[in-house]
Amino acid sequence: MNVVLISPFEIFPARVGGAQRILGMGAALANLGHTVTILNLTPWSLMLNEKPAVRYKCGHLVVMTTGLLRGAPFRELIRADIVQFEHPFLFFLMILLKLLRKKLVWDEDGVEFLLSQDIEQALTLEEPDASVRGG
Repeated sequence: MNVVLISPFEIFPARVGGAQRILGMGAALANLGHTVTILNLTPWSLMLNEKPAVRYKCGHLVVMTTGLLRGAPFRELIRADIVQFEHPFLFFLMILLKLLRKKLVWDEDGVEFLLSQDIEQALTLEEPDASVRGG
């Protein structure tokens, strides 16, 4: 299966927990025999429309930083059986891929923390704390 993971930040070298999680997930899927491409579509690489640059390659796993208006990310997305998004800032791309009948996964790091807060507040019937969500 061809899997594309879209990261909103550089994941190689993995310097933060989110990068380690994404790289670890990609490596685990590649070890199971899947072809995995991790596209680092950072706000900076998108603004500069960077040329595709392979940051890491090992077996069935490739990590690439690129601008969106380049051929490489579109080729990978068209070939993909499953595309996983790590952040909603590329929501427009999710809509396009859905129209192409791609299977999509949205895996936002930390969302389980917000969900557990919502559940706790519902159980205690407390008013939501607007400061937690920036509202």
